[in-house]
Amino acid sequence: MKKLIIVLLLSISFSATAQSKSDLQKHYEAFYQEMRVQGDVNGVISALTHLNVIDPSDQRKDTLAFVYANNNQHMQALNTIGIEKKSNRF
Repeated sequence: MKKLIIVLLLSISFSATAQSKSDLQKHYEAFYQEMRVQGDVNGVISALTHLNVIDPSDQRKDTLAFVYANNNQHMQALNTIGIEKKSNRF
C-alpha cells in the first residue's frame, strides 16, 4: 500500500511540473532566435522542426525547406515540402 501511495504522489508531482504546449513553443522560439544569432544552421533546423511539430504552419515548413536548401540538403528540403522520391520506374 505504501508503494502505491508513493507512486501515486510521484505521478501527480510529475504531471504538475510538466511543461505546457505554449511553454514549449516559447522555449523553441527563443532557441530558434539564439541559433540564428549564433549562425548555427543545425540548431535552426532543430528549432524549426520542433516548432513545426508543436504548431504546424506552411510558412514555417517553407522556411525549414529554405534552410535545408541553403545548407545543400536538397532531399530534406524536398521531403519537407512534400515531394517524395518514386522508387519504381516505367
